[in-house]
Amino acid sequence: YGIATKINDTTYEFKKTFSSANGNNISLQYKWTLQVPGAGFAPWSGEELTLDGVPINNRTLTITRNTSIVEDTVLRWRIPVGGTPESTVVGNLDIVSLTDPRLPSTYQTRNVRIWTPTDYDPTDTTKKYPVIYMHDGQNVFDSVTSFAGEWGVDETITSLMEIGGFGGAIVVGIDNTADRMAEYTYPYSWLSGTKRGDLYMDFIIDVVMPYVNEHYQTKTGREDTILAGSSMGGLISFFGGLARLDTFGVIVPFSTSTQQVSNGATNIPALLETLNPTLLQTTKFYLYVGNNSDGNAGWPAAYKGYLLDAGVPEENVATYVGDGFTHNEYAWRTHFPLALEWAFGLVVDKTKLETLFYSLDYKEEDYFENSWIVLQNAKSYAEAVLANNDALLTEVVEAYSRLTSAISQLVLLSDMDAANAVDQLIVPLPTVADFDIEEKEALDLAKAAYDALTPSQKKLVKFYYVLDLLSDKLESLEGANQVNAMIAALPSLEELDVETDKQAVLEAIEAYNQLSSIGKSLVTDYEKLQALDYKIKGMELKARIQALPELDSLALSDKPALDEAIALYNTIPSTIRNQYLESSEVSKITALSHKIHALNVDQMIIDLLPVEELTLDDQEALLAVRAAYNALNSTRKGYVTQLDNLIALEEKMAELLAGN
Repeated sequence: YGIATKINDTTYEFKKTFSSANGNNISLQYKWTLQVPGAGFAPWSGEELTLDGVPINNRTLTITRNTSIVEDTVLRWRIPVGGTPESTVVGNLDIVSLTDPRLPSTYQTRNVRIWTPTDYDPTDTTKKYPVIYMHDGQNVFDSVTSFAGEWGVDETITSLMEIGGFGGAIVVGIDNTADRMAEYTYPYSWLSGTKRGDLYMDFIIDVVMPYVNEHYQTKTGREDTILAGSSMGGLISFFGGLARLDTFGVIVPFSTSTQQVSNGATNIPALLETLNPTLLQTTKFYLYVGNNSDGNAGWPAAYKGYLLDAGVPEENVATYVGDGFTHNEYAWRTHFPLALEWAFGLVVDKTKLETLFYSLDYKEEDYFENSWIVLQNAKSYAEAVLANNDALLTEVVEAYSRLTSAISQLVLLSDMDAANAVDQLIVPLPTVADFDIEEKEALDLAKAAYDALTPSQKKLVKFYYVLDLLSDKLESLEGANQVNAMIAALPSLEELDVETDKQAVLEAIEAYNQLSSIGKSLVTDYEKLQALDYKIKGMELKARIQALPELDSLALSDKPALDEAIALYNTIPSTIRNQYLESSEVSKITALSHKIHALNVDQMIIDLLPVEELTLDDQEALLAVRAAYNALNSTRKGYVTQLDNLIALEEKMAELLAGN
């Protein structure tokens, strides 16, 4: 990826050189994204949208020797938000951690995401739900956890329940791991790659399903148990589902990675012949692919042929080709409702759509042009669906969703004017790098104007994030100025009095440590503060060393004071320590440090004496003593006085073990 250069307010330019060693054309896919400065790189937070506000398909480009300029027009952006993004889950989502020791150790434990509808009542045992098990669980419900967009299964089922009379379902998203390729490949010899799909399916059936059935109101029959996924998840849905037809009655593979299958025309029919014909012929299959860079667009038709030849009734196999759709979550989100409509045999009901459509009463002159166009587009789509006697339920739901979305996106001209007025206060503000405390009044004015807006007006402010960035810079400037003033008030290194000045130095250090990285970079005389701090520490260290006993008088009771001195010693660079300590003082603390370790070992040995009272119960303690002694370096071993007793204890223990 790369950052575009601004040419003017509506034109940006991105340049890149491509090389082809063999002279072949280069094909690529890409999108434009809008990023929030200072908020980190989040490629999908500000992706380009259609005018209706949905993500566009990936742009495609074939680069030839003659390609020099490509012109793109972005109609609309997803508004990027700095900081922690908000969850997009609709309904109830429980996340549990489940473990299967049969999997490789690194991948035995993972999150399993269990979604239930908004009106789900865990105490109502009279209402049971079918269950949909889906792979790549991070991408199923929430854009925050997704890799490149979510399926929106929660929104889909919610809409089907509200508009289409669907009774609902429980959806289980099983998180993928770094072992995804192996886990999503069933161990058939003609599937390429490492294969652990059988272990993964065992995890679903033996660990995940029992947990879900125990804790949720589920229908447990195979006709109410669906297995679904896309890409490699489609591969394990199809072949893993076939391997466990006793469990799954509906199999929904999307955009399946059929490139992993060798000689499918021979191997798949041969596999189908080995399966229980009754189970196979009572299983439903919904096979989807897009026809724009989504792998082999012919696989659903081919696989349908294999299934029909194996005796699966034609009414049990549905295929769908998404015209113009590529290999991404947006495509799967768009078409998954079709699979649910077909699998559950949902009935078309246009009542709510008709009620909403004929109740619209908005005046064009009140609204911002682009938002009005979105509403008109939604009305046109809804009108066509209402006029179509053969409309699918998912088209009715889509029309209703488009209308409600367009209504929510309508922008009053008065709101746009209010937002633009705030933007006009923000735009003249300097960049973060150039912002200084003298600009505080202008920033406060812009912030006050923004705070006075209504929530809907705030959403229209284009440069809202600049206020946060400059506010952070202002806070850093004010904090740095305060610390600079505190440092300036401190005495010079030569004039420092540890007794009277220590508190002021500590307060300045605390204030400095509370600054952001930007604020710390604005402190102009940190070297002075650091030098004063080191002098105080150096003088305190000197006093602590002098207060410690001499080597011959050291006892274990001196260890706390010695540990504190050693800790202080280690916080001061050696070049600074040498300015405040005599060589004899350095030698003293070093020797004491060595001896205190030896004293500890001596005490461990003494605790086991006398030798004649040693028992087999002391074996573990004796081994610990020997390990502690062996861990000492040669200098510290030289201070141990009880080594002979240790040897005697070990000889006694050997006699006890021999006798035992």
